[in-house]
Amino acid sequence: MNCELIVDARNGTGESPVWHAGEQALYWADIPARQ
Repeated sequence: MNCELIVDARNGTGESPVWHAGEQALYWADIPARQ
């Protein structure tokens, strides 16, 4: 598997990623930053 950076979001934690196939979008939570 190869990994690549797609968003330089500068997250504190960046957890619980979820791929939404219908929107072709990746969502995640960053609890320390309250986002």
